[in-house]
Amino acid sequence: MKLVQASISFPVSVIVVVLLAVLFGVIALSRIPIQMIPTLLSFVLRAREPARETSALPATGS
Repeated sequence: MKLVQASISFPVSVIVVVLLAVLFGVIALSRIPIQMIPTLLSFVLRAREPARETSALPATGS
């Protein structure tokens, strides 16, 4: 609870900490050797609908 109260009391400090974390992340990402980064030739996103349930009752013939 003290973390929330401190964040509300000092919003500029929170913004500075977040920006520093982003900066360090960008620096770390830029220093990763090429061998560690996977090769992505293309990106495909597919979505499927869930299977529809059929009725368990037998079909009646007339």
